[in-house]
Amino acid sequence: MSDLRGLAMLLLIAAAGCGSGTEPGRVKVVTTSLPIYCFTANVAGDIATVENLFPGNVSPHDQQLSPQDARRLTGTRLIITSGLGLDEWADRILKQQRAQIVEASAHLGNRRIASDQRPGVWNPHFWLDPLLAAHAVTNIMHALQEADPVNSSTYAQNAAAYVQKLQRLDAEIQSALAPYQGAPIVTYHDAFPYFARRYQLQIACVIEPFADVDPSAQHLSQLGRTIREKNVRVVFTEKNGASRLESGDLSPTAYEEGMRRNLNVLKRTFDAPVP
Repeated sequence: MSDLRGLAMLLLIAAAGCGSGTEPGRVKVVTTSLPIYCFTANVAGDIATVENLFPGNVSPHDQQLSPQDARRLTGTRLIITSGLGLDEWADRILKQQRAQIVEASAHLGNRRIASDQRPGVWNPHFWLDPLLAAHAVTNIMHALQEADPVNSSTYAQNAAAYVQKLQRLDAEIQSALAPYQGAPIVTYHDAFPYFARRYQLQIACVIEPFADVDPSAQHLSQLGRTIREKNVRVVFTEKNGASRLESGDLSPTAYEEGMRRNLNVLKRTFDAPVP
C-alpha cells in the first residue's frame, strides 16, 4: 500500500448513543444511528425524549439486539431509522414494537444513489449531503407532529431553525471546496457518493469495495495504478481504524462538527504542497 503515501486520513461522521428515562407525558423517540439522532434531537428540542438505540462507539451495522437494547425500546412511541437498507438488521425486531417506524430517508426519489457494489441496492449514506439531511429533518418533523400534535408548532420552529443551520453548513462547504471541483479522491468504503456529488468531487476508487471483506491483490494493484494515473492526494477513512461510519460520541451537534472536521482536513490536504 505504499501508493497511499501522502494521502490524508479524514474523519467520518459517526453515530450511536445512549439515553435516559422518559419523563411522564413526554413522547419517547428512539433512533438507530448518530446522524438520525442529531436530526431528531434538534427537532425535538426539550419537548420529546430522544435516545439512540446503542451506546457510544457501537455501529448499527449488522448488530444483534441484546435484551438490554430491547428494553430500551419499552414505551417508545416513535422509532426513526435511516432507511435505504442501513437498518435492515433490525427490521424484524423493530416491527414487533408498538411504535410508529419512520424512515428518515423516505421520499428521496431520484436523489438516491445506487450502490456500485450491490446491484439493486441504494447507497444509504445520504446524510453526507447536508441538503438531503435537511430533507430527513422535514420527515422527522412530520413524524413528531403526528405523534405529538399538541407541540406541532414547536417542532416546526425547531425544524426550520435546524434546516437553516444545515443550509449554512452546505454553503460553507460549497464555497470552501469550489476551487477543487473535479478533484479525485479515494474512499475506504463506498460511503461518500452523496458528498462527492454535492461538492463535485470525483471518487476515483474504493479501497474496500465490500464491507468487512479484504480487497484482493488484483484490486489493490488496480488501486495503485489509479492513484498514480489520477494523481490522487486524498483518501477518506474512518477515525481510529473503525470499520463503520456510524459510531462515536453522542451529541446533538456531532453531525455539524463532523462535517466541518471533514471539510477542514480535506481543504488542508488539497492546499498542501505536493511531496
